[in-house]
Amino acid sequence: MEPLLDMIAGTWELLSYDMTISSKSGETEVRKVAGETPLGRIVFTQDHFMSAHVTDPRATGPTKEGTWFQARDEEVLRAARPHVSYCGQFRLFHEGERDYLATTVHVALDPNWVGSEQVRRVEINHDDAGRGLLTLHPTQEFILSDGKKSTASLTWVKRC
Repeated sequence: MEPLLDMIAGTWELLSYDMTISSKSGETEVRKVAGETPLGRIVFTQDHFMSAHVTDPRATGPTKEGTWFQARDEEVLRAARPHVSYCGQFRLFHEGERDYLATTVHVALDPNWVGSEQVRRVEINHDDAGRGLLTLHPTQEFILSDGKKSTASLTWVKRC
């Protein structure tokens, strides 16, 4: 019996996706990188497999040609740039006072993630309505094109 696995197993819907961006001067800014109502699902199975998909709803408009494979390059870029997706085997572990999830990535939209280990700090809470909330904090920093460092926080609500 794995209590943390029992708590996270199931399907979760994305509620928020925030990036905290730090400048060299020490100032921080929080951005909602997928808008106010991001689209996303994450699924965890009892046999330690996960799949996650996150995107900005503003990027989900249909292509003019009607099929993905016939879409123009700029349409593919519009849809793919804000999309994060990956799947693979995961393990749960406890370090200090915190719980972590480490996924060995089998498939990902970002080819640099394939074969990597993506580590997330795990927080489980409940909202005022008693719904289960899962917040994942990637432990890896992201370096933006302007050189600023950023960290992410994604909060999910349990659907089933």
